[in-house]
Amino acid sequence: MKIASKNGLSPLKLEHIFILLLGIVLFFGSGSLYGTMTPVGQVIILIIYLGLLVGIAPIPLPVFRRKFSQVFFAGLLSGVLDSYIVLDQSRRLRTVENGQDEEGVMNSLSDQEVKGERAKFLVLLTLAALIGGLIIWFGEVYAAGLYNNNGRTGVLSALYVIPPVLVFLTMLGLHAERLAIRVVPNKSSVFKTRDVVEFGAGIILLLVTHNPLFCLAVLLVYSVITRQDERLLNVWKYHTEVNVMLVLLLALVAGSWLVLNVVDRFGIGSGEFAPVLVAGVQSVLWGPLYNDPSVNFWIMITTLSTGALLLPISSLVGVMLFKTGWQWLIYIRYSIPYAVLWYVIMRIWILLTLETPVGVWLEQWAHSGVSHH
Repeated sequence: MKIASKNGLSPLKLEHIFILLLGIVLFFGSGSLYGTMTPVGQVIILIIYLGLLVGIAPIPLPVFRRKFSQVFFAGLLSGVLDSYIVLDQSRRLRTVENGQDEEGVMNSLSDQEVKGERAKFLVLLTLAALIGGLIIWFGEVYAAGLYNNNGRTGVLSALYVIPPVLVFLTMLGLHAERLAIRVVPNKSSVFKTRDVVEFGAGIILLLVTHNPLFCLAVLLVYSVITRQDERLLNVWKYHTEVNVMLVLLLALVAGSWLVLNVVDRFGIGSGEFAPVLVAGVQSVLWGPLYNDPSVNFWIMITTLSTGALLLPISSLVGVMLFKTGWQWLIYIRYSIPYAVLWYVIMRIWILLTLETPVGVWLEQWAHSGVSHH
């Protein structure tokens, strides 16, 4: 353990032993147990795993010279990290506008205020993260349930949506280039190679196994062996996505009642357009409950993701950055037109490609991550 330890040996407490035992039990029982869980329960396990993985292997958001690259990369990174984690890292980005002391900003230990050009830049990062996460089935909490319900949990299951996502991220990046702001390094952030290796291994394990519960078991055992168990406990207690977890628990306990007595009663849970309204209210809650066999899967993804963009509360992650009424107005000023743009891009893409050889080729890995042709 001394050799494997990441930060030196520390006293082995009773709770650390329980973590090890839980990891061992889950390691041998996760295969059958995960399959018996409800879709909402499976998404909850996914969130716990990704949160703990980033907790013990924190990787700061890289800083790019061009704002285009910064926005584009944030979107792609959301494919392997939930947008919550990407935006939590985005808060720590240091930006300089006219009249600001660059050196002071780079060395500051506190996050900058969300105002001025920085607020606009953070809106673009948020929109990029919410849509960029669609490129891998677990990249967005609000969409993971829908992917999972449709058996699309392979490495290449989301291949069809990648081209329109790249177009959308490009447009966001071009907009960012016009902002009078620069991104500068955060000198208070520390980069460790081992963190990157651990994080990469954790994501690869998830891509290969498609089983977040098994991955969680491995992570629990690994954290004890490498004496990162105390860090894992702290992350579990203080840095879990509490708002997202509460909403998913609401879906788990009262999801059927909500669909039957609220969504269906108002007639907004089915069709090609109306579900945007439900997702606009709460996409994380709606994602695992959304089911309309009469509508193509990619149209459901389109309506769900469009709604997720509308308000800071729609995806729950936007409220991390945009808390006041004034900040909400700044967000909405950009989110609504970009939501319309995203919807148009997706519907055109679906119209032009879905039944063509291109669409068939992109969809052939849809359900297992391997070709069916």
